[in-house]
Amino acid sequence: MKKKAQNLVEFVVVFPIIIILIFGIIEIALFWKAVHTVQEIALKAAANAATQIVLDYQTSMDSDDLDCSDGECFNFAAAYAMNIAKDRQGSLSVSGINFNTSFLPNFGTPPYTAYEFVSDKTVSLNGVSEPLMKLNVDYSDPYKKGVIVQLSYWYSPVFYGAEFSLPGGQKITIIPKHIQISSTKIQQYIHN
Repeated sequence: MKKKAQNLVEFVVVFPIIIILIFGIIEIALFWKAVHTVQEIALKAAANAATQIVLDYQTSMDSDDLDCSDGECFNFAAAYAMNIAKDRQGSLSVSGINFNTSFLPNFGTPPYTAYEFVSDKTVSLNGVSEPLMKLNVDYSDPYKKGVIVQLSYWYSPVFYGAEFSLPGGQKITIIPKHIQISSTKIQQYIHN
């Protein structure tokens, strides 16, 4: 009888630890998959943007304006980079993201400037709303610096909420609700 009781006590002590380890392994695998995906999207966006020929009349502010028949259209390189991020959003387990476009100040004039594409979906961080995804495409000097692409993404862990409050009101967070993943890639401009 003593042996059965001892086995039960050992099981009750060890079982939660095993469950925590299994969920931890799953969470780490999902996180590293997201990190790899962000790096891959940034690399493909930079490589794709570096192959596009951009002409001086591609100065439109509308990223959907790819028809140059009226004499003005959007920067093809920046648009191709944004389309890679749009097409691959499903591999980050998000969908339905649209991007708002703007030019970053102090980076030249279109089409040779830096473009910022900010997702319409957001995450709340301590009451502040941040875009779920942000793509920056620096096309200010592609001949010397190449095309620089940075993708930022807020990863939401599957098993989050491990937060404890201390008696003094201070909070200790073991697993945060959102983790920022960012990747910057530089691709040499390819012009034949």
